[in-house]
Amino acid sequence: MNEETTKIISQLAGKLGTTTEYLWGILLRQAPITASLELLFDVLIVFVLFISWILAKDTKFNDWKCAIYVSLAFANVIIGLIIICTLPTTLAGFLNPEYWALRQLL
Repeated sequence: MNEETTKIISQLAGKLGTTTEYLWGILLRQAPITASLELLFDVLIVFVLFISWILAKDTKFNDWKCAIYVSLAFANVIIGLIIICTLPTTLAGFLNPEYWALRQLL
């Protein structure tokens, strides 16, 4: 860790009334928990996208349900792009918790 990061952790630990080692340990333990929740939400959104696509594909284009399914699928595509952009941070929580903790602090 560089000096600036150590200073930020020390200030935060001082405000919380704890030690920097304890605070750093908590951040490292939190990394896989947060990554697991993010991954769960990502999987649920992909599942909803898949179901929306199946339902939209099987409806007639003059059906009012089709507009709802297509709108839902479009929203899920946008959310899917956001998932793709945040996937590196999610994976960092599992594979490199120190990096994840530093990103949270900075």
